[in-house]
Amino acid sequence: MSNTIPSTNISIKDDLHIRWTDANGHELIGVSETSSPYKMSDLRGALFTDGSTIASTGSIKISDIKGKHFAQKFNTEDKTVHSTNSAHDTRLYGTTASSSNSGSGNTSNRRAKLQTGQLSTKPYSIMLITPHGRGSSDSPGLVVDRTNSDAVDEATVWFKVVNHNTYRLVQMGIIKKDNALTWSQQLAYLHNKHAIYADRMGFHGWGYHNYTGSRDDLSSSSSIAEPAYKSGTYGSKLNTNFHNIIGKTAGTMRSSYSSISSNAGGSVFWFFTDSLENYTSYRGDSILSNHGLKIKWYTATLDVKFTSGSSEIKPQSGTWSQSDLTNIFSGMYISDTTNVSLTNGVFIGKVYTDSITMYRETGVSSLTEITSSTTGTDTITISGYLYWTLATTATYSNPVILGPPHAVLPRYHADSAGGSPSSITEWAFYIGDTTSSATNTFEYDIRDTEPSGTTFSYSVTYISKPQEINYYWKYYAYGSNIGTTYVYWYSGSTLNLLRSISGQQHTGTTQTWLSYTEDLSSYAGQTGYIVYGYKVGTSFRQDIQFDEMSIDIVGSTTTLAPDSGLWLKYTSYTTSLSSISTYITSMGWSGISTSTSASNKWNLDAGGTPSGGTGGTRDASGSSTGKYIYFEGSYPNYSSSARYYWFRSKNTFTLGSS
Repeated sequence: MSNTIPSTNISIKDDLHIRWTDANGHELIGVSETSSPYKMSDLRGALFTDGSTIASTGSIKISDIKGKHFAQKFNTEDKTVHSTNSAHDTRLYGTTASSSNSGSGNTSNRRAKLQTGQLSTKPYSIMLITPHGRGSSDSPGLVVDRTNSDAVDEATVWFKVVNHNTYRLVQMGIIKKDNALTWSQQLAYLHNKHAIYADRMGFHGWGYHNYTGSRDDLSSSSSIAEPAYKSGTYGSKLNTNFHNIIGKTAGTMRSSYSSISSNAGGSVFWFFTDSLENYTSYRGDSILSNHGLKIKWYTATLDVKFTSGSSEIKPQSGTWSQSDLTNIFSGMYISDTTNVSLTNGVFIGKVYTDSITMYRETGVSSLTEITSSTTGTDTITISGYLYWTLATTATYSNPVILGPPHAVLPRYHADSAGGSPSSITEWAFYIGDTTSSATNTFEYDIRDTEPSGTTFSYSVTYISKPQEINYYWKYYAYGSNIGTTYVYWYSGSTLNLLRSISGQQHTGTTQTWLSYTEDLSSYAGQTGYIVYGYKVGTSFRQDIQFDEMSIDIVGSTTTLAPDSGLWLKYTSYTTSLSSISTYITSMGWSGISTSTSASNKWNLDAGGTPSGGTGGTRDASGSSTGKYIYFEGSYPNYSSSARYYWFRSKNTFTLGSS
C-alpha cells in the first residue's frame, strides 16, 4: 500500500487512517491508528512530505489533501542489525539484545556485536542498520530522493552501550550509497575504512567527528548559541571549513573510489578542541552511555530580494522575523527561483535576520560564494536533511548534541573536489570497528524508545548581521619542536585570545600555507592591537612563519604585509602569557628587519630558514623571493621552561562602532 492519498474515491479508514499509520510498512509521523468510528478530526496536524499539514482547526478540505504523501518516520524501536549487511559478517553481526534495552518481545537482531578474531584484511568493518519493516534480505537504505514516494522524513536510532573494549575503537554515523552500486555491492568496500574516511559522516568513539557541520555563524563565537550543549571557542582544526565541499568533505566521496580521502576535507575536525579525546561524560571504557543518530527533513519558503552580482539575498522589506526563518538552517538548499543559476546547486550560509549568503554546491574545490544573475524579488524554497549525533548518560534521559550543532546531508558525491557529481539517493546508519587490532570487541543494543525527560528538538534564534570585522593571516609551521602560537586582540589592557595553534602543522617545506580568519565583530567599537605570542619548544626545529596579514573593518581593508614596516617585535621575552599586557604600550619594541639572526628573535626572510628540518621555502603565494616574518628558533631561543616571544601591529585599529 502506498502512502499516497488517492485523488478520487477516498476512504477515511483505508486511505487516510491506515495509510497515515502503516503505509509501505513504515511507521508514519503521527499517533497510533484510532479505533472505529474513524473521524477526519483525528487526522488534524498530520504531516505531508511537502511540509504541509492537515488543518489543526476549521474545516478539512479533501481538495487540500488528495494526492499528497504522508510523511514517513523511522523510530528506533524497529531498527535491526543483520550479518547480511555487515562487511565482516563472521565477526560483526546482529544478535539478541537485552529486553531491558530493546523491549520485551523485541530483542531479535537488536544487538550489534563485534567479537575478537577479525581478519587482518578487514580491519575497519562496519554494519548497516536496517530500518523498520525490513528483514535481513532487504535494503538498509533511507531514501532521500524527494521524487520517490518512499522518501523518509525523519529517522532515528539509539544505541545502549552494553560493553566495549575499548570505547576508543568504535565508529558510528551515516554513510551514503554509491550511485552506481547496490548496498550489497558496496559492502565489499566497507571493511577497510576507519572513522574519518570521506564516504561517511562519522563519529569516532574516542570523541571526535570527521565533519564540521553547517553552523558557520558560530565559527568564532565565544559561546555557542542554543542549543548550547558546550560553550567555548572552536578548535583551530576547524579553520573556515564549515559546509560540504563535494568530492572533498565527509559523506561526499564514493566508497569504491580507490583514491578516496582517508581524512575527510583534508583536515581533521575535532570540532570543539584540537584534541582527539572529547565528551568524557559520554565516552569511556566504563561509561555505559547511550548514543543516537538522527536525520530530519526540513522545507520552508521565504520571500527574498536578489541583487545582480551579489551573493547575499535580503528581505523584500525590513527584516525577517524569527517566524519567517522557522525551519531554515545554514547549509540547506535553494530551489524554485530563476534569479540565481541552480545548475551547480546553491546552498545557504551565514543566516541572519537581514541577509543570507549563497554558496555554490558542486564543481568547486573550496567554499565558493555564488552571485545572483538578475535583480528582483521572489519566493524561494529552502530545504534539506539535517543530521545530528546525540547522546545521553547511562540514565537515558535528556539527550544532547555531540559535536556540530547540525550538519546538512550533502546531495551529491564525486571522486574529487570539483569533479563530476552524482546524486545521493540513499543513506544508511552504521556502527563498526575502527582499529586494525583483531582483539577489539563491543556490544551495543538498539533502544526501543526515545530517551525520557526533555524531548530532543532543534531551533536557532537568529540575529541581525554583525559588522564584518575580520583579521586574516597565513601560517606555516614545519618543525618537530614547534611549541604553541597565540593570536590576540589587545584593547584596554586586556588580551583577548582569538586562536591558539600547538605543534607543527606541516610535514615538509613546500606545502600549502594554512589560512585563518579571526572574527573581531564582537569587539566592535574598541581600539587596540593585533598581538602574536609564541611559546617556544625545547629545540631548534621551530621556525614558524607568517604572511599575508590584513584587517578588514566594515569594508575598509588595511594590508599588513610582513615587509610593510607595520609590525614590531618585543626585544625580550616573558615567562607567562599574561605578563605581556604590562609591556604592550611601553618601551622594548622595535622594527623587524631582514635577517636570519637568532639574536633578533623575529626576522624578515625569503626562500627558507637557515636550519634544517624546519620552515617552508616559499611565501604564502608560492614565491621563493617573497618575504615572510619568521621566528628564528635556534639557540638561545628554545627552552624547557616557559618562555614567550612576541610581535604586534605597529599601529592601533578602531573596530567600527559599538
